[in-house]
Amino acid sequence: MAVSEEETERIKARYTGSELAQSYNWSYEYIAENMIVVSAQYTVDYDNTKVPYQEGALSQDFILIREYTGSGSSWLIWDGASPK
Repeated sequence: MAVSEEETERIKARYTGSELAQSYNWSYEYIAENMIVVSAQYTVDYDNTKVPYQEGALSQDFILIREYTGSGSSWLIWDGASPK
């Protein structure tokens, strides 16, 4: 897992000033200081008897936000998606 600077900047640009950000009361400053994207690469091995999901080496991006403004706050997973 690692912070993806490129995806973080893309997501911040996408949400800054958006209707969604306004609905959450996220200011420009909040997004700039309290939102990051973490990319995770991991391996999954399913037995395929109960789940029809893809297995093997997978990648996923997670958008993290701080629960409260400030560097001492915990990070929460706000959304996740498979990278393009």
